[in-house]
Amino acid sequence: MKKLRAAAIGCLLAGSTAHAAPPLELKGYAIGAKKTPAIAHAVSCGHDFVPGFDTCIPNVPQTIAGVEMNTFSLQFHGDVLKGISGSFSADHFDDVLSALKSKYGVPKITAGEVSNAMGAKFDDVIAAWDHPNGGILLKKRAGKIDRSMISVSAKDMMSIHDAAEAEELKRRAADL
Repeated sequence: MKKLRAAAIGCLLAGSTAHAAPPLELKGYAIGAKKTPAIAHAVSCGHDFVPGFDTCIPNVPQTIAGVEMNTFSLQFHGDVLKGISGSFSADHFDDVLSALKSKYGVPKITAGEVSNAMGAKFDDVIAAWDHPNGGILLKKRAGKIDRSMISVSAKDMMSIHDAAEAEELKRRAADL
């Protein structure tokens, strides 16, 4: 997970967009938006899935570029939306990539390979867009060979997460 996070941060820092950036959002949820009563009513929230954040899941199934999502969640720090993440079938990776290119411009692309436990190799692609408010990471193979993921995050999301994780480690150490 730390290798993926380091690769994601590297891609986000090196990403590019050639035109004026539209708001950083996915499915109408904009990074930096406040958790309004309407949003609170439309999602179910819980604590501690991502250290430092409340993770909320919409009460209705979500799609991306016309493709059904397997997972979809919103990460709030206090009442501010800092992250959006989800997964979908890798069979539709190119469709989602095309739709994101249309909205956010040309990403930085990193191509590689992943392998399963049996040693079979599969192509992998990471597309990253930098944005004034954060970034987007699209990964073709995520957790499972047949699963793709998208992550939209505020620039300060990782520092908030890391600070909360450090506090949690201190709390656990005090209980030894």
